[in-house]
Amino acid sequence: MKILKFIHITKTAGTSIEDIAYEKGIKWGRYHKFYGWWHGFFTLKSHNIKKRFDWFMVVRNPYTRILSEFHCKWGGVGDKVNQYNIKTFNEYLIKRIKNRPKNGGHYSEQYKYLDNDNTYKVHVLKFENLDEEFSNLMKKYKIPITLNKKNNSNLKKFTINDMNDELVNLIQTVYYKDFIKFNYSYELKNTN
Repeated sequence: MKILKFIHITKTAGTSIEDIAYEKGIKWGRYHKFYGWWHGFFTLKSHNIKKRFDWFMVVRNPYTRILSEFHCKWGGVGDKVNQYNIKTFNEYLIKRIKNRPKNGGHYSEQYKYLDNDNTYKVHVLKFENLDEEFSNLMKKYKIPITLNKKNNSNLKKFTINDMNDELVNLIQTVYYKDFIKFNYSYELKNTN
């Protein structure tokens, strides 16, 4: 078993994971300088760095991830949320998704962080089961860290129920492979 490193997909608890690891002297994500830009697609990293370590990443339901992107202070509107209504909420997200970065980062497709072959060992954890899956992975690698019970899901102004048909259709189209590859339902249900 190789040393375990982290692939940081935005809005999947990545900053929390990086911070709790760093407190224990483990450099993941933005602290792992050898990796380079921590939101960059894993698929674009050099073969040498990919084969040198085992990896893990966290994926999330595309609907709730996009909602979280909107409320994010880095990729979204942050504390300016009260300047938005349902119409401008949808317009903002449609524009951001259509103009998402091509090399990784906020609003990027999650499947693009995963190579199509099995050359590299990458563990895929689900945000929705993160406490259990993270704990099991840390036990497997004998890494003595646990997730803090930090909950960023305080009441948000908008929910997935505020997404209009155009936005839902865009999410289903752009993130189609995320739904399929990571086994998420297309069904839109309020899971906030």
